[in-house]
Amino acid sequence: MRVSLSEARAALARRLDKVLNKVDAALREPSVTILLHEARKAIKEYRALLRLIGSVEAKQARRLAAETARSLSSARDRQACRDAVSALKEADLLTDADATHIVREIGPDESGGQEAQEHREALGRWLKTARTLHEAHLIAQAGTADIARGMRKGYAQARRVADWSEPGHLHELRKRTVTHRYQMAFFASVSRGRGLRRAEKAQKLREILGGYQDVETLKQYLATWPEVHADFRELAIDAGNLYQRRLAKRAHRAHRQLFRRTPRQFGRHLNFADH
Repeated sequence: MRVSLSEARAALARRLDKVLNKVDAALREPSVTILLHEARKAIKEYRALLRLIGSVEAKQARRLAAETARSLSSARDRQACRDAVSALKEADLLTDADATHIVREIGPDESGGQEAQEHREALGRWLKTARTLHEAHLIAQAGTADIARGMRKGYAQARRVADWSEPGHLHELRKRTVTHRYQMAFFASVSRGRGLRRAEKAQKLREILGGYQDVETLKQYLATWPEVHADFRELAIDAGNLYQRRLAKRAHRAHRQLFRRTPRQFGRHLNFADH
């Protein structure tokens, strides 16, 4: 089945507005943990879809979104550390006592206070700016976007991995996989479900890579512990290294299967019709 490019462009403009509405809904959440989780997900989808437009204004909007997401990182890092501890415990690489000790040191997220208020204000300011950019530029530019080109580019970027043993490279791969996952989910929404299985497989790869990054965040946190905890710190970091090696192997297998086609072959399967 061929996909109408004009219909896809109209759907892209609508989807961008819906993503901003998700952030608006997140701001009404009383729990800061839920607010940040939902807002960060929406911002990732928003940035992935903006790459399908590819204009100067879309790039500006992506940059502003990325800056806002980074401002939320401190609370997210605490949750990533807790998730990593839980994964290491489930993998029998940390004892219950060790896991409990680390989680206690990480501490809980604040449900209120200055940090929470700053997060809400930062998201509110960004949302206002994003809506202004939509009205001024992005809605109209979505109507002329080369969506197929944007998707091929996203696929090609996610397909490249320079070093499977380097955390920085896997962190970049995770971000590119997230982009591909959201772009394929959008494509599935305009093609009667075609591409949905690819979006689901990309999400599974993203989860593996996300687990890897959570452990990396935990290791960086553990490295700040004082020397009095040196033995425990090294034990936990060694456990994290072992678990990351396992995750990297799983991710490599999943990536090889998901990106076996060349970008040109992938592009042919999109099958957009210019009408």
